[in-house]
Amino acid sequence: MYYSDTTLLKVDVFYTRLMLKKVEQKKAYESENLISDIGGQLGLWLGLSAITFGELIDLCVSMGRAALDKCCDRKLHEEEKQGSESDIA
Repeated sequence: MYYSDTTLLKVDVFYTRLMLKKVEQKKAYESENLISDIGGQLGLWLGLSAITFGELIDLCVSMGRAALDKCCDRKLHEEEKQGSESDIA
């Protein structure tokens, strides 16, 4: 230690334990895992959308068939009425 003439106080510092604590930080969520999870979620939601899209097409086709059947039934009934009126007259 270096002492000079103006030194009035000497301080000695002692550690109670001579132990070194090493702290390491690691990523809790790696970028590969993030990309994988985003891809999984997109696949899940887009898959569900495709199924829903297919169901909507099926619904439209069913409604179109029902409307077509109803329209054709009216034409058949009108033709039957006209045929029966001509038979009566």
